[in-house]
Amino acid sequence: MCDKNGPEITGVKVVLLRHVYPNWLQEDGEPSSQAFYPWRDVDHGCLSVDRDDMTTPEKAHVLFTTQPPKGFGVISVGVWGLSLEEVTAAGVSTWSDPVEATENTPANPAHALVEFEGKGDNAKKKIGRTLKVKAIARGRLHPPRAA
Repeated sequence: MCDKNGPEITGVKVVLLRHVYPNWLQEDGEPSSQAFYPWRDVDHGCLSVDRDDMTTPEKAHVLFTTQPPKGFGVISVGVWGLSLEEVTAAGVSTWSDPVEATENTPANPAHALVEFEGKGDNAKKKIGRTLKVKAIARGRLHPPRAA
């Protein structure tokens, strides 16, 4: 079950920032669809994202990858984005989910969740493929690709 800490996000222009783990990167340098749907049990039917109306792709990446207690210490090869409209059109909803600071990690008020609850595995994969296409069309938002 997707545990959300805030209201549904609707009616705003926002790009949802998605961090991509190295093993989700394909040989062509683009993320696989696995980066855009919850496929692990620990995901509880939700995809973790950050809101670009509350942070930047660079700041989100730094917070995500910096070692605790100043960051979350997670490996990421970059940040890709999806608009709220793209996510909603794919048939899933987005919820505010600010993370409070703990003794070991900082706060992340920009955190949100894309909820896939009630979707079967095949539906999740199909939505993930749709979202991947949108994110790749937008391009990697951070770090910028070398020219």
